[in-house]
Amino acid sequence: MNKIPLERTIGDTYRFAFSNILSIFGIVWLPLVLAIALCAAAVWSLLPDFAAIDLSSAPDVGHNQDAILHLWFKMAAIGFPLYVLFYIFFAMITVGIQRKALGLHPGPVFVYFSLGGEVWRLFGGVIFAMILLFLNVLCTEAVVFATFWIGEHYHLPSIYGLVETIAVIAGVCWFFYSVFRLLFFMAPALVAEGGFGLARSWELGRGNFWRIFVLLLACVVGPSFVISMVSEIVVMPFMGPALMKIQQAQLDHQVLTPQQMWAIIGPALHNFLPLWIGYEIVTLPILLGLQNAVSAFAYKNLTQSGATA
Repeated sequence: MNKIPLERTIGDTYRFAFSNILSIFGIVWLPLVLAIALCAAAVWSLLPDFAAIDLSSAPDVGHNQDAILHLWFKMAAIGFPLYVLFYIFFAMITVGIQRKALGLHPGPVFVYFSLGGEVWRLFGGVIFAMILLFLNVLCTEAVVFATFWIGEHYHLPSIYGLVETIAVIAGVCWFFYSVFRLLFFMAPALVAEGGFGLARSWELGRGNFWRIFVLLLACVVGPSFVISMVSEIVVMPFMGPALMKIQQAQLDHQVLTPQQMWAIIGPALHNFLPLWIGYEIVTLPILLGLQNAVSAFAYKNLTQSGATA
C-alpha cells in the first residue's frame, strides 16, 4: 500500500507556492476580478430596494414588511445564479493551479481563463461529491438514531449510554474520513487522468487518512491561521476606534441612526479598506497555491514514486 511521503510533499508544496507566486496570481486575478465585478453589480442592483426600507425613528411597519419581502425574493433570484458562477470561477482557479503544480503548464502564467472540460468536470464532480456526502450523513445519522432508539425501546441499562457515545463519535469520525478520502485527491486526479476523480481519490486515500490530515494542518490550516493572525494585528487596529465608539454607544443605551453609524465607520473604512485589499491581494494567491499544491504534490509523489511508509 503506497503512502504519501510527508516531508517531501510539504517541501514541494511550499517551494511551489512561493517560487510560482506570480503565476498563481496570474491564474487567480481574472476570475477573481470577474467574481468581484458580478458581486458589485448585484449589490448595486439591490441598493434601490435597501433604500426603500424606512429606517426612520417611526417607520411604516406595513411598508417595511412589503419592502423586505420584495428584497428577499430579489436577493434569492440574484443570489442563486451568482453562487453558481462563483463555484465555476473557483473550479477555474483550482484547475489552473493544479495544472501548474502538476507540470502541465511549465511556462509562466499572466492571465488565465478557461471554460474547458476540466472546469466543468470539476464543477460537476463537486456537486456529485456533495450529494454523496449528504447521503452519507443521512445514513450515518440513521445508524446513530437507531442506536439510541434501541436503548430507549428496550430500556437498556445506563451502561448502554457508552455505546451511544461511541456511536456518535464513530459517526463524526466516519464523516471526516469520507470527506478526506473523497475530496483530497479529486482535483489532481481529474486534471491528470480525466474523469471526475472521485473514485480515484477514494482509491489513493486508502491508508493515507492521517497523512492527509497532517498535510492539511501543515500546508492549509497552519498558514491560514498565521495569515489571519497577522491580519488581526496589522489591519484590524484601523477599525478598532470606530468599533469602540459603537460599543460604547450600545453600553450607554444610545440608538444610533444609520447616518450616525456611517459617520463613525466611514472614515475608518477609508483607511482600512485599501490596506485590507492590498493584504488580501498578497496573501490570497499564497493560500490558494498552498491549498491546491498540497493535493497536487501528494498525488504526484504517491503515483510517480510509489513511496512506501
